[in-house]
Amino acid sequence: MTVWKYPLFSSWVLYYLSIILACLLLETLRYEKPAGAKEHYRELLIYIEKSRLDPLSRARIYPKAIYYFLQYGGSSACDEEQDCEKEQEEALRLCEEGIELLRNTGRAYYLVELLDTRRVLLQESIEAFYNQGEKWKAKAREVEQEKNEGWLRTLEQTYEEYGISPRMENTCYLYVEKGVHCIGDV
Repeated sequence: MTVWKYPLFSSWVLYYLSIILACLLLETLRYEKPAGAKEHYRELLIYIEKSRLDPLSRARIYPKAIYYFLQYGGSSACDEEQDCEKEQEEALRLCEEGIELLRNTGRAYYLVELLDTRRVLLQESIEAFYNQGEKWKAKAREVEQEKNEGWLRTLEQTYEEYGISPRMENTCYLYVEKGVHCIGDV
């Protein structure tokens, strides 16, 4: 598939993306790993953030986009310590936005993955704060990490109790369009 030879991510194309197409683009980015994929992930994230999608539709795609972006290396490969700290804060912000969206909509798409990624990011920031001598920031992050660990344990126990995998092992969603498309004589 040679999708990335053309400027698919121009503003007019992103304006008209459906959730299904955005999902397919995410899968293509994940498995093909084309040059410039990080920028394409960022563009998709910005599109989803600014789109007119309702919260339930956004909850289907935004956590997945965040997770794939961070797995690709959205918070790594920085040159200076200041850049790394900024990228790490951005990654934490994205995780928290995704988790909050899922909490508000009562959905669990990629929730365990985001919580697990958040756990790793919090641990890295705690170590960095201790190394910089900023113990009060490290303590605040430790409180966040304890809360995060509690959520993860609870979810994993619940999923285990019912024999369900806590992780998204496939991405088959049923997309339902709601609304009236054709009204005949009423």
